[in-house]
Amino acid sequence: LVSRVLGYFDAGVIKTKRVFFVPHSFAAAGFQPIDYFGVCNGINPALVPFNKIGAYMTVNSVTQSIVSAGADEMGSYYVVWPNTCCDCTREGSNIMPDFWK
Repeated sequence: LVSRVLGYFDAGVIKTKRVFFVPHSFAAAGFQPIDYFGVCNGINPALVPFNKIGAYMTVNSVTQSIVSAGADEMGSYYVVWPNTCCDCTREGSNIMPDFWK
């Protein structure tokens, strides 16, 4: 009698669970979230004409970003905001931390 053996097998289940927190979840413990973007509420974006965006961004590219474009009776323009108002990586990171792996 010949038996065929494939090998040893282990079976298991991997479970993952995501937990989301918002800063206000910790208010009872005394945590007061910093309003990083509240300063952007009082800022109006720069509306830079298409033909002037090169010179504008040469001077402001480190501190500002083009977010969108538009047009009105004055012509076509780019909508430019301070980086801290439109680029989350300025205040944090988009790199997944090691403990999430």
